[in-house]
Amino acid sequence: KPLSYSLAVHEWHRKRRELERERDERQAQVRRLERQLNDRRREQRAAEQQRSTRHRSRGRSDSDSRSIGAQTLADWAESKQSRKVEVSRNALQRARESLPHIDPEIEIGRSLFAHWQPARRQVLARLDTPQIAYNEKQILQDVHLQWRADDRIALTGPNGCGKSTLLRHLSECVDGSRDSILVLPQELSSDERQNDLRHARSMDRQLRGRLMQWIAALGVDPNRLLASSEPSAGESRKLRLAFGLYRNVAGIILDEPTNHLDLPSIERLQNALEVFPGAILIATHDEFLARAVTHTSWTISDRRVDVRTLHLSTLERAAQMQDRV
Repeated sequence: KPLSYSLAVHEWHRKRRELERERDERQAQVRRLERQLNDRRREQRAAEQQRSTRHRSRGRSDSDSRSIGAQTLADWAESKQSRKVEVSRNALQRARESLPHIDPEIEIGRSLFAHWQPARRQVLARLDTPQIAYNEKQILQDVHLQWRADDRIALTGPNGCGKSTLLRHLSECVDGSRDSILVLPQELSSDERQNDLRHARSMDRQLRGRLMQWIAALGVDPNRLLASSEPSAGESRKLRLAFGLYRNVAGIILDEPTNHLDLPSIERLQNALEVFPGAILIATHDEFLARAVTHTSWTISDRRVDVRTLHLSTLERAAQMQDRV
């Protein structure tokens, strides 16, 4: 429901603002404690210097009792400053440890696609077949579809109608190199997750840095990800998506990409897809996501795919404007 979704987004932003305010207050406390610790360390050094100077400047006429008394006072002063330094150091450590963790806030913008080049071919994939079957059972019939370089398509339909099967068949019909298309399935196996992580770790430093830009932009701490033994389900999907985005692929095929993602992650995914300049084909039940990032719907009903334009694509709007000039 739109209301519940809007309230959820509002609540998430409210909680984040509260967390950011708390972090700012704690950081201000940390800075105060750092200054206090520095002041007390200076006082400690001054006490040490005064004690050393008093010891060196003791004259022959000074009585032992007076010297011992002065030395005792200097020792007490130095000990007192040492205790103050220790107290300040411990307070600073506790304050630093209490700082709330906030996920990286790297904004997703078109600058991350600065090196993106449009596809050389107008049609990325074409599927013409009298039927598509799964386990010898007909799922779809009279399938005649094409996925163009400027298409942004939402594939919808009830569970079990064949959306995943259709996406798999279409991805196998990609015209040209499969590397130019990113395919993100509903689930990634444990082996796939670990292989993706090993691949990220083994990358050239510069390329890995660019990949980690996308990881951070999608809401994952790069250092935590690289240090993990295996990414979580949500992290692994973001990593797989980042692999395609940093490579500047011509098109993205996503099967229920919001699976295993919380609301902030879905917001970031939507932001990424909105600015992605290539083709998108996404199977999703999330109407808000579909409305934000696509302009055409493929709806599966009664074993057929109904193609419907929701609104004009960016390129089509630009072409219309050019014709009017």
